[in-house]
Amino acid sequence: MSPVSWASDKATVTVPGVFVERGTQYDDWDNPAAVFELSGLFEPGPGEVDAGAYAVEVTGTFLARGRRAVPQSARVEVVGAGVFGLAADGQRWRSPTGALSHVQLVLTKWEVR
Repeated sequence: MSPVSWASDKATVTVPGVFVERGTQYDDWDNPAAVFELSGLFEPGPGEVDAGAYAVEVTGTFLARGRRAVPQSARVEVVGAGVFGLAADGQRWRSPTGALSHVQLVLTKWEVR
C-alpha cells in the first residue's frame, strides 16, 4: 500500500560519514555523508517493554514517498515523534505495475531507564 496523498508526516534522515581509526570503521556524525528530507506516513508501533531490561525498545514504521535509498546506519528524526534508528536498510516496495511506490523504514529507539 502506497502512502496516500494526504499523508504529510515529515522526517529528516541523516546518514553518517565514516572515519577509520586503527583499522576499524566508525560512524562520523559530525561530518554526515548525507542529510535529506522525506515525507510520508508515520505509524507508531506498540513497542516492546521488558521489565528486567536496561532499555525499552519503541518501534514504528515510516512509509516514505519516493525512491531514496536509506541505509541502516542512518538516523531518522520524525517531526513530532522523536529521533529513531533503523532496524534494517529501508525496504523498497514496488507496485504490481513495476513502478516504485514507497520505501518502508522500520524504526527503533532505545531509552535508558
